[in-house]
Amino acid sequence: MIHDAQRNDPHPPDLNHERGYRKQGELIWGRPRKGTPWRLYVPTAIRPELLRQYHDSAEAGHPGSDETHRALQRHFYWRGMQQDVRSHIRDCNLCGRVKKASSHPAPISSHTPTEPWKHVALDLMGPYPTTAKQHRYILVITDLFSRWVETFRCEQPTPPRSWASWRGKSSRDGDPQAILTDNGTQFSSKKWTETLQRWQITPWTTAVYHPRANPTERRNQEIKTALRLRDWRQGT
Repeated sequence: MIHDAQRNDPHPPDLNHERGYRKQGELIWGRPRKGTPWRLYVPTAIRPELLRQYHDSAEAGHPGSDETHRALQRHFYWRGMQQDVRSHIRDCNLCGRVKKASSHPAPISSHTPTEPWKHVALDLMGPYPTTAKQHRYILVITDLFSRWVETFRCEQPTPPRSWASWRGKSSRDGDPQAILTDNGTQFSSKKWTETLQRWQITPWTTAVYHPRANPTERRNQEIKTALRLRDWRQGT
């Protein structure tokens, strides 16, 4: 595709006068500055198709501008690539319908974990279409030290039962010292409070008006976006 596009390019780079380009065999290569790897030069005609492949496709999953740009520049080069990526994503209809910009910065937590799996954050997502095993919800667990995220499918949005199921199947040794959640009713129930007391876990909650202080909430937005994008494509 690129070979044909270069051959038919009405405005190819001037290899005799423009820096950052060279021809090797039948292909033109480019690079942003000396010392960086040579990459395939992409003519104007096929840039939109590459942008669609690296942003719009199901495999790409509509990543942000920085991630899309990094993926493209591993293999390709053209001047103004970053600006073209930003323009493409800004005009992406699906991203505009699905992705939401955060207007409130999350407050900085006063609790700083010092080792893995001692302080974790929890959140529940769903309901989703019922699976063959009757799962409709997803429990998202984030280690606040490493930011490692694990997910666990569950039938009902009941934190004690969901946490106990994950706890029984997890390879983690022991329970965390503290669990951070939002202020949802499922995390303020008497049963959940009693469960934490029984396991000697300290409950933490995010500020009522700043639920995104919970890092699990931020990861949930990424998971939810991927699920919505899939549903939009399938027309559901």
